[in-house]
Amino acid sequence: MFGPANEQGYFDALVCHAGAGVDIVSLIGLLPLQEVPDAIRRIDCYIATDSGNVYIADTLQVPVIGFASPCEAKEQRPLNKALIILPEIIPPSSFVFAALY
Repeated sequence: MFGPANEQGYFDALVCHAGAGVDIVSLIGLLPLQEVPDAIRRIDCYIATDSGNVYIADTLQVPVIGFASPCEAKEQRPLNKALIILPEIIPPSSFVFAALY
């Protein structure tokens, strides 16, 4: 898991929830932004919300489990090995090709 130092609490909660015996590596606060693509390339599966790093993982052929935002998944999603978890009760409200601006 990686992110800025102020996200350490998320990692701590994940480790507590996962329990003993689960191998989760923390790079929280240790990984400069320019090294993120190489770190993603080295992992077995990338799990994240709908963010730019999901597309980096997808481009590098790293399998993705993605939690979709309210964007239209038909327009914007990983295209390779991906499991996209869509919100059941929140319809898309952000559109790439039908933007209101």
